Amino acid sequence: RQVNTVLVRAICPVEGQVSAYSGFEKLAFIANFTTNGLGIRMGKIFNSELGGDTSDKMFFDRTLEDYHQYMATASAADDTTDIIVESWYKFPAEVLPETQPYTFMYTAKTVLELAHHNPDSHGRHARRRIPKTFGAR
Repeated sequence: RQVNTVLVRAICPVEGQVSAYSGFEKLAFIANFTTNGLGIRMGKIFNSELGGDTSDKMFFDRTLEDYHQYMATASAADDTTDIIVESWYKFPAEVLPETQPYTFMYTAKTVLELAHHNPDSHGRHARRRIPKTFGAR
């Protein structure tokens, strides 16, 4: 019997997190339910609509805010297995290089390094899967 890999992706820029019903707590519940209840990997896409419509730096700052606010929800940090950075907005204007502040890959690299180095609420690092490829616009 063949088993297909399933991944649930939560697509909601930081500006969409306006209440407990539509915000991080709801996404944390979904992460817990899919990961622990169904055994399905949960991925959260981190980005910023406001930043993506405004400037490279604002996209960077707001995407990191999205990551920090979401991961501050203990169950989200525990249950989110895939960290995804994507942009379909005007900014950041440049994709590379990852060493130049505020390019897309600089933002993605910063978020993924945070995910890799920051343990979940139980002190675990290894549960998060750091992808070899990144989303691009």
